[in-house]
Amino acid sequence: MVLLGSIDKKNKNIRYSLFRMFKALNKTVQNTLNPAFLFISALFIVYQAALYLVFFEFFDLVPKFFYDTFVLANNLNASFFDAAFAFAVANFDALIVLAVLSILWIAGYVWLLFCFTKIKHEKIPMINALVMTGKYITRIIGLSFFYWILVLLFALIGLFIVFVGVFLGGLELLFYLLFLIWLVIGTVLYLKLIFLPIIFFSEDKKIRESIRETNEWGKKKLLHVVLIMLITSVVSTVIGEAAIFLSELTSIELVSIIIFFLALTVTSSFSGLFLTNYYFLTK
Repeated sequence: MVLLGSIDKKNKNIRYSLFRMFKALNKTVQNTLNPAFLFISALFIVYQAALYLVFFEFFDLVPKFFYDTFVLANNLNASFFDAAFAFAVANFDALIVLAVLSILWIAGYVWLLFCFTKIKHEKIPMINALVMTGKYITRIIGLSFFYWILVLLFALIGLFIVFVGVFLGGLELLFYLLFLIWLVIGTVLYLKLIFLPIIFFSEDKKIRESIRETNEWGKKKLLHVVLIMLITSVVSTVIGEAAIFLSELTSIELVSIIIFFLALTVTSSFSGLFLTNYYFLTK
């Protein structure tokens, strides 16, 4: 009887959790086309587009390293770390620019979640959230830098694993095992930390404390977060396909650009709001 009662309670908790997730989804659908959230998302897309233009100026650096190392085999007589170090020294200035742009890129989405969090949590108008950006800019950049460090470490470990697979013959099994572990750890970390900006800006705590709180809050919610990301991916795909279909109906380039701009704006609004709504409904 005790066992049956425990199972029944667990099933009720699962059903209630799923109910809150779909409640968040319903609320997100209602909020997505709200002018305030759309305006913030539009600013985010314009910001991303500006960064894209600058990124393209330095786009050939990292691919050149891969091409020289893995295709032309120019660095076969040097270790992976020696080759990477030589590349970094030769392109130091450009890599600094890329690092700054990468942090700014992450900061864009952190800022989007910041605005949505302040509007949802503190019930303030959109203009107030935008004005508050100046007050919180150091925290936004600081959190973005933290994310960038994690991404950089993840990328470097991935490059090392690829080096093991390409240059150390007979270690294919080790390569596949390391690659699988690398993917799993990266995916779990991503899913666990995706709500960090919302908690960080709603609680106004230090990053370390917010990470701890994010981890505590996220326990037993990993499956729900996976479902949220899956739903977000499906919605983004549908909106993207619709934008492609509509753009093909016109031969005017400006109209096509506007269609894609609107599609990206709606997608950004939906994804940011889904995370924000889910957090505050399950807090």
